[in-house]
Amino acid sequence: MSSRKEVKPCILKALTMGNQGDMRSRIGHMIVSELRGLHNSSATIVGCMSTWNLRNSPVLPKDELKRIISMAQGNEYNYGCLSEAIRNLLGCIDPDTCQYYQKYHKQSVKENTETEKGGENEEEKLSVPSDQKSYKTPGS
Repeated sequence: MSSRKEVKPCILKALTMGNQGDMRSRIGHMIVSELRGLHNSSATIVGCMSTWNLRNSPVLPKDELKRIISMAQGNEYNYGCLSEAIRNLLGCIDPDTCQYYQKYHKQSVKENTETEKGGENEEEKLSVPSDQKSYKTPGS
């Protein structure tokens, strides 16, 4: 499990700049998903989104903002750096040159490697006794 603690730069830019046009709902969903994924409280998320909405042109109606927050908090989806939605809607830079992506990608690879090594050790600990390795299934 990743110990990521900072908002992706493209999400932060969308949060602080606001948005124009018809993609505000989808971008709002991305922002809430990011904030939820970082374990922010509901009150913090509502406050951030209310401030974000004031920066939008035009602002979303309050019932629409509540719906976006509710939907995004109700699911476990997180938009990753390689997500087409993030790259297309938020104009993220190439992951190969993004310092944020590189930092957390390296961390993730390290964590996965450690988990895999731990998993091999667990297999050894949970090995089947030799007298139980060969068994017959019914009909064999």
